[in-house]
Amino acid sequence: MSALMVAILFAQGWIILHLQQRPDAIPAATDKLAMLIAIPTSILVIVTVLGAFLVYRRSRERMGTNGTELLFDPGNGRIFTKNFSDVLASGRMLLAGRRLITLYSKGGKLLYPPEQFNPLILARIPPANFVSALRFLFETLRRGNAVVWSMVAFMLFVMLMQLFPHVLSVQLLELKKWIWS
Repeated sequence: MSALMVAILFAQGWIILHLQQRPDAIPAATDKLAMLIAIPTSILVIVTVLGAFLVYRRSRERMGTNGTELLFDPGNGRIFTKNFSDVLASGRMLLAGRRLITLYSKGGKLLYPPEQFNPLILARIPPANFVSALRFLFETLRRGNAVVWSMVAFMLFVMLMQLFPHVLSVQLLELKKWIWS
């Protein structure tokens, strides 16, 4: 757990205890403050746990070939196979079916040994399947990748919140009343 998360959790607990000791505090302000603290804290906890899980899984990923198909183990022991004619390649990723396979780490280092990866994997992908980033994105959406669709849905939600703040805020308040009732 990072020091920032510990500090946020401590501050959240202190503020909630402090506000509970003051009976003259306005309930709406208390509720709003609690929500302003709880939402970022919850997101921080979820991102930290998810990040630790993904780093663990990434360290166990393996990729290979049997000559005609791409073999990929995402770290859970189940091998995923796809014909090389169905594999798309972009600058930093492969798309095999619905599955996105990251080739480079955040620092720009290739995750797989290039002396084995280039002749065994990249050489078997047809030249027509090396596509631009935009075509790769559209093909990822067309094939139904859940991660990319969730990012698109989140971006649309943010855009709608910017375009129609009053309508969505009323709906979110109704949702909040329904949850807390």
